Amino acid sequence: RNSTISEIRKFFLDSDRFVLTTHKFPDGDALGSVISLYTMLSESGKEVDVYITSNAGYQYGFMDPEGMILKNNEVELNGKVLVALDCGDIKRLDVPDDKISTVATLINIDHHNSNSFFGDKNLVDILAPSTTEILYRMLKIDFRISLRSAYAMYAGLIFDTGRFQNSNTTPNAHMMAAHLIEMGVNPQVVYRNLYENNPFNWLSLFSRAFGRTEYFPEVGLIYTYVKRDDLIELGLDLSATENLIDDLRGIKDVELAVVFKEAECGYRISMRSTGRIDAASIASKFGGGGHKMAAGFESDKKIEEIIESIKSLITD
Repeated sequence: RNSTISEIRKFFLDSDRFVLTTHKFPDGDALGSVISLYTMLSESGKEVDVYITSNAGYQYGFMDPEGMILKNNEVELNGKVLVALDCGDIKRLDVPDDKISTVATLINIDHHNSNSFFGDKNLVDILAPSTTEILYRMLKIDFRISLRSAYAMYAGLIFDTGRFQNSNTTPNAHMMAAHLIEMGVNPQVVYRNLYENNPFNWLSLFSRAFGRTEYFPEVGLIYTYVKRDDLIELGLDLSATENLIDDLRGIKDVELAVVFKEAECGYRISMRSTGRIDAASIASKFGGGGHKMAAGFESDKKIEEIIESIKSLITD
């Protein structure tokens, strides 16, 4: 069942030993949630660790300048409270199954409408603009929000609302942003780090990706792909592809943008919708998930085969 904010807040107040984690290949809301909650709990005297094995993108380093939180961690979980943040399904959690089975309690805090309620305790609010907004509402009364927490919360909010452009940009999102700015958050610092902090070779990567773009105007679908060799030759990692999909979605009459990122075994696929097409519904057909406007999945099928399947799903 879904717990109330009061029930989960009490759990944070009464418990002392926590491990925080999120989904594999974490994005801005996932990392913003981890950093803000870590900071609030540790500053209140709680014992807190982070279990993350995926590398955080260079865009997010400003939230953890000392590298103390976003280092690759595989910590002991036995008997602790494991808090899963911004993750819709336990299969996507960045923690092995055998580790999860050793925890005292698994708390699942999320806002994806595809969430499977996999926790012992679940706080899932599909109307929330970001997971950081859920944390903000839940903890702002009983826990101190330091400037570091505020920056991380704001970053998560900016990322998951698409810079306040997506349909999940609620009045609460703007009120939260206003409060965090009053506390000292500089929006320009967040924006510059998330979206204008790219290495020079990023231009070459985007040039290659744009050169491979294919567009199907009859269904409003556009896609491109990034090869592993591109990243190796240019000295980049997958985090450099983060904002490519937003540029594709910005093309006139596009309703769904798709970016294929070649990985060791197949592809990681990101999707962004302009609203009419439900990206999460399509992703679920491939074992993935997300939101209506932004979703993703992984596949070892050929690009052409996946695109044909997506086109069929759009027209169904």
